[in-house]
Amino acid sequence: MSDKNLWRRKVKETDPEKYSAYLEKQRQLNKKAKDLKKKKWMEEPHTHAMILDHERQLVLARSSRSSRKPIEEPTPRKAVKDMSAETYKEHRHEVVARCRSKMSSQKKAAIRKKDRIYRENKKRSEVQVPLTAPPVPTEPQTLQGPDPLNPLYLPDPFLNGSSNSLPAPLFENSEPLGCDDLSHGPLPDPCQDLFPDFDHNSLGDPCPDPLPDRSHNHLPNPSPNHHPEPGPGPSSHPCPSLLVFYTRDDISGILPHKRYSTKHGPAFFMNMTMLGAYKLFKEENPDFKVGYTKFTILWPRNVRKLGQVDLETCLSLYCQNVRHWELIEKEGKTKLEIIHKAGTVRAKEVLQMLAFTHAIFRKTTLALSMVKVRQMEKLWQVCSVPEENCGPREEF
Repeated sequence: MSDKNLWRRKVKETDPEKYSAYLEKQRQLNKKAKDLKKKKWMEEPHTHAMILDHERQLVLARSSRSSRKPIEEPTPRKAVKDMSAETYKEHRHEVVARCRSKMSSQKKAAIRKKDRIYRENKKRSEVQVPLTAPPVPTEPQTLQGPDPLNPLYLPDPFLNGSSNSLPAPLFENSEPLGCDDLSHGPLPDPCQDLFPDFDHNSLGDPCPDPLPDRSHNHLPNPSPNHHPEPGPGPSSHPCPSLLVFYTRDDISGILPHKRYSTKHGPAFFMNMTMLGAYKLFKEENPDFKVGYTKFTILWPRNVRKLGQVDLETCLSLYCQNVRHWELIEKEGKTKLEIIHKAGTVRAKEVLQMLAFTHAIFRKTTLALSMVKVRQMEKLWQVCSVPEENCGPREEF
């Protein structure tokens, strides 16, 4: 044993305070030396092999320090089968809490969802005892007329104003209302109620036949063996006259492909806005008392408004007279681009296609939304409007 070790042992036995101060001083010196060594290592350049060797030495030093620690003997663990009910309950709560503490929030949420589904399935799989109520004595029903306030038998005339058929009877042995049993005649035309000063013949198709009067003061007597014949179905539009106006050639044009059709009929696209169509309608029919709101409510669903269709359909100058615009292109007045479906084709190929070929004329520098729609004649025909009467041509 060296002299320094003998001195250290002697000081430890005789003067413990001096020995503890000596140990603290040695710790400070060791820490200072380690910091200096680490700083020197960080400042000096090293190769990749030197860095790997340095990391390997750190791992070996760390393992040697852990091997010098005293080995703690594991405490004997009590088996689960030897636990009592209360001990096992505490043990289970402890294990679950320890496992939950190591889980992420996403894992905990998934476990809660799985437990909830398990409880619901378990509750659903249980045998349900049917709840039987004691029978309630009922009196025999007497044959009476239909309730005038029952909407199943007497629908609202405004909601069913387009139908001239009678509703099915609510009771088995009752008969529907008829026009023969009424004393003061049928109700007025529902379209005439909405638009009292309008002549139905001014726009073509008349409104449907008026409904019979369903007044509460004239209820028929029930007939036991009478079953009414089903009448025709309701009309697709409350007032066909407005439907004719919306589908006119100067208001809207038909979309070419069958895939645009809906359950309401073949699809159309409007060449103008709703406000512009309303102004035109009021100019043509000044005596037709209808506001802008009612005009838009009666808009048929198979007519698409301006802006509800693709750009290749009607948001640019739409013309099917390809030869007319081919002559204009040769004069250098505008640029012709003919677009069919997804690709661009030449004018000669488009001339060989069907009559619904789209000819879209635009310049690529400006947006399509700035272009106004102009209605032209069909393919193989000459434009009905002379060029000098068309006004200033849109630069687009």
